[in-house]
Amino acid sequence: AMFAAPHASSIPRTYAGNNSLARAERARGVIRAPGGGGRRVNRARPRAFFEDQDVEDLSPTTSVTATPDAWTAGTFTKLDDSCVMFGVSHLSKEGAHDAAEFILKTKPSLVVVETAVTSEHGDATGNVLQYEQGVSAMMMDAAAADEALIFVTRLAGMLLGELGPIEESPQWENMKAQLPPEVLVYAAAFAVRATIVYGDRPKAVTIKRLVSTPTLGELDGAFATQSERNYRLLLPDDHPLAAAASERTNDYFEKVIIDERDCVLASTIRECVNKAENGGKVVAVMGVDHVAGVARIYGDTFGAAENDAKIDELTSVPKASSESLGARLAMAQRLMGLRCPPALLNDVERTLEEDVANLTDEEKANFELVSEVYGSTRMLMACVEDKAVLDTVIGGYKCDYSKDVLEPVRAVRPVNGGKGWSDEIINALRTNSVANFPAKGGASAA
Repeated sequence: AMFAAPHASSIPRTYAGNNSLARAERARGVIRAPGGGGRRVNRARPRAFFEDQDVEDLSPTTSVTATPDAWTAGTFTKLDDSCVMFGVSHLSKEGAHDAAEFILKTKPSLVVVETAVTSEHGDATGNVLQYEQGVSAMMMDAAAADEALIFVTRLAGMLLGELGPIEESPQWENMKAQLPPEVLVYAAAFAVRATIVYGDRPKAVTIKRLVSTPTLGELDGAFATQSERNYRLLLPDDHPLAAAASERTNDYFEKVIIDERDCVLASTIRECVNKAENGGKVVAVMGVDHVAGVARIYGDTFGAAENDAKIDELTSVPKASSESLGARLAMAQRLMGLRCPPALLNDVERTLEEDVANLTDEEKANFELVSEVYGSTRMLMACVEDKAVLDTVIGGYKCDYSKDVLEPVRAVRPVNGGKGWSDEIINALRTNSVANFPAKGGASAA
């Protein structure tokens, strides 16, 4: 139910070290730490719910108004007279504190967020948290309370102890230098006694809808699109083939991860505006990828009822087809692995763990084999339809092996009538790295 407060505490989440989260190795979908080798690409490009964030790309990309009124000045999107929306880059702290300072200055009554303060805060759309809840949790049993809630409450308490405007205090300057933007937003909201409303659907719903709603072919197509995108991200910023990495793909990944959640977020914001008491204002804080879609949906007043009517469907998980369920789960996990930072990839694995455990023996075998194929470099390369991209990012002597090496891999893809694996491909993957060295006496040894 909207505006329902979460109950007991759940798994603690901390914010220490967020700025050093590993990023996905672009061409292979392998998680590695920043600074671990390879060129970092600094390019403005779309962000997604599951994607890791580059520390270089930090500034919000929302529109800028020019009026002197404190309520309508700043880097944000004005949704209407009662609500503004900020876009932030997740997990990065530098240069993205505008939303928090806006909250401190304007003191809205409600702050709608895409990312939950605690795991239980994100258990249902419309869950709320208030400063008083954090104080009560600390007084009753701080050791047993949610770590993230206690952390944000203590931050707000420190801000409330400052003399003069909080946004001008040394304490606030210290926090801006050390904390990511969304944590600053939480602390600022608590400090001005605003209610923090979770505007998104539960993360598990998003993950499971990506497994259950597309066909196996659509999952395969989305995997291919994301794989080619990652190869383009390896190219220099000014390379003519690199520009397409910044464009929408309109595949099933973006449909579930961006578009559906835009509908949910816009509906929550609208309900908050309608329920704000005594002319109270609303500030929404979203990832930058959601700003355009949420603003478009929120601004379509004639389509508001139609959008709201879809929310029940978009916040539920239809039962996945039992046909090829193992392949579907494996492909979805590998798809998410192309875009996930480590923390979110762990969430994906935990969310789908039970589904994988309940597979039949035959489907478990399919799961393992499809996962092996779609986790291979050969499949990542075979999914790239633009041969110019492969020719550009792969160099070496006689490297034009697309037909001999990659065509058999392409043949097992569901979009090409395959089942995601074959004995031939499995054997090739398991033997292609075996080197035969001449043994003493001239024989060879495997």
